[in-house]
Amino acid sequence: MTKGIGIVAAGVLAMLTLAGCGASSDGKGEPAVADAGQTDVANAAQGDLPEGSVETRVVDDQIRMELEGKFNAYAQALLDGDNEFLNSLISSEIRNRFVEKNTDIAAFAKKMKASMLMQFSDMSDATSMGYAFTVTDIHEASGGLRVEVARNGEALAKSFYFVNEGGEYKLNLVRPGFMKPRPDGSGASSDTYRVKNLNDGLTEASCDPNHSLMNPLGEARLSCTNRCGFWHGANFRGNFQNALCDYNTWGIDVYYDNTRNNGMFCNDPC
Repeated sequence: MTKGIGIVAAGVLAMLTLAGCGASSDGKGEPAVADAGQTDVANAAQGDLPEGSVETRVVDDQIRMELEGKFNAYAQALLDGDNEFLNSLISSEIRNRFVEKNTDIAAFAKKMKASMLMQFSDMSDATSMGYAFTVTDIHEASGGLRVEVARNGEALAKSFYFVNEGGEYKLNLVRPGFMKPRPDGSGASSDTYRVKNLNDGLTEASCDPNHSLMNPLGEARLSCTNRCGFWHGANFRGNFQNALCDYNTWGIDVYYDNTRNNGMFCNDPC
């Protein structure tokens, strides 16, 4: 595959003035949930905005094609292990996170590739991405562009974010500003995580400080205190064990399955 397939040449687009509601100190693009209770998610791609957010929809095929090309190039770079090209696609905020977490592009690439392959069981190192991922909707939001993405026609559960740096769009993946420290005196940061029940009976998912009773094969959202990981992960509890799970940019964060892994497993462990 030619690297950067579908990417509009730099400078073709004039730099947009990006307006947003102001990035939260810890939000990844999921709504705050005080107590998920018994919540089944009918359409996990909906409701990704913090309460009170204001967005403007972007209808521009040229921008959509650029973002779509870069998103597919990102996924292909993960598969190919092309860390130099990957580094050129991601934002300065993500690169600054490397310094904060004492890691590097190689470790980041390994982590994100593993998460992607866990999410998409039909994908392998031999996959040629082409245009498997399509951008279905774009909004100006929170200092960047929030995009909805589908793979082979199936909508992904979470939004992704791009930011404009020097007139070129870079992948921020999660909501811009996720690195910003919380104000002095504020409580611990939290995010909304997606949990899925793979069992054919009612199953309880819990974290600090919330819990949810999931219907058979159902899904729920939990607002959890952040404790670990590159993106800020959380401590989840099941019937037999606890698990520290990082935020999964692709979709479901934690699976509950009584047939394996002591009843639960992360898409992306901390």
